[in-house]
Amino acid sequence: MVRRVLCPFHSYAFGTSLMDLVAVLIARMGPYHAARMTGAARVLGRDRCIALEVAGLTSEYGWDTVGTSGFQRRTLFPDAEYEAVPGKERARAVAVALEDLQPSAVAINGWSSRESRAALRWCRRQRRVAILMSESQRTDAPRSWPLEFVKRAIVREFDAALVGGRSHAHYLEALGMGADRIAFGYDVVDNDYFARGADAARADIGAWRSKLSLPDRYFLASARFVEKKNLPFLVDAYALYARDAGAGGPHLVLLGDGPERPRIEARIDAAGLRNRGLRAPQPRRALGPSGQRSHGGRGAGASVAGVRGGGTGG
Repeated sequence: MVRRVLCPFHSYAFGTSLMDLVAVLIARMGPYHAARMTGAARVLGRDRCIALEVAGLTSEYGWDTVGTSGFQRRTLFPDAEYEAVPGKERARAVAVALEDLQPSAVAINGWSSRESRAALRWCRRQRRVAILMSESQRTDAPRSWPLEFVKRAIVREFDAALVGGRSHAHYLEALGMGADRIAFGYDVVDNDYFARGADAARADIGAWRSKLSLPDRYFLASARFVEKKNLPFLVDAYALYARDAGAGGPHLVLLGDGPERPRIEARIDAAGLRNRGLRAPQPRRALGPSGQRSHGGRGAGASVAGVRGGGTGG
């Protein structure tokens, strides 16, 4: 999958030659970033790609520190929270790092942050390839024409884009990027990791159900417990399903943690679902935060189906 995603940029940016160095701008390294960087390094070569991580911590994601294996990595503010570093400092540090690394191409995470725009400006000054990584879609939020006008001007400066799906591609096309410059595959994950975990769970299903207090059949929803994931709405939707499905229907297990947990638990109680099997999330040490792999593969291995929480882009 990674090869299919990256190869269009080979021919677009460099003809038949290989990229000298691709820098991938990341706000804070998480498990799925590490999986994507490892896959990119297999295709391009370890010495031809580097993760340019802005900060070593973030208040938005409760990830444990992710190790580097198989790819290069440089962290600009290793001991700081991303949100605590002023945007101007982040932008300056990214520009300095790019000047030092001199990559042939930079994959840039979105357009809204100061450092993303600084990376784009560096690419234009140095005549290097700028690749937009985006999962924004038109329906994420109400759109205003003045802001969309500004976005169009920014998107026009990128040479190519890597997106998660067709709705993301359609939004970029609406902002002026040609369809022939957009490739899919941004939201790839390490499927082998989850397959191994699911197989291990099925091999000893009783022990894992007991250890994680899991029902026999359930839907699994994995997400950060933050407002934009809209998990109270999921609880309400499940309540409607549970009334129709009856006592024999699958339960719902929420995997994650975050500031919205009290509100989610209150919604569970209001819907009268405590005795139905819809429970408050396990402590973080048991199931791990959303995005951190922990027991996620094993939880998926015992589930009926996965449910994804809603979110917003930029």
